[in-house]
Amino acid sequence: MDEMGGGTAVPSPFFPYFTCFIFLPCAIVFSIIPFVSKADKILQQMQNNPLDWRIDSLKTVANAYNIEWRQRGTSHVVFVRSDGRTLPVPAHRPIKPIYIKKFVDFVME
Repeated sequence: MDEMGGGTAVPSPFFPYFTCFIFLPCAIVFSIIPFVSKADKILQQMQNNPLDWRIDSLKTVANAYNIEWRQRGTSHVVFVRSDGRTLPVPAHRPIKPIYIKKFVDFVME
């Protein structure tokens, strides 16, 4: 036993510079690292720069945040939140920055 009572220290076979304890698997230690999804990165980029976005990026973020969307043969995509609020966005390229700002607010609320 070591001084912390966690078991015997053994070298990690995956990372030679890290030490794992027998009673504390390395997988638990490394699962603490925050996971940032592709949709989170896109949303952050939209906040920083609302220029030159395509509707597919908005759909990706909407799917990740459980926001439904529909486009029934029209030039607009309508995003629908679970509370019933909607946000229509024109599907023209590129999407104007005001719609990107509204979409970010819509997702973050």
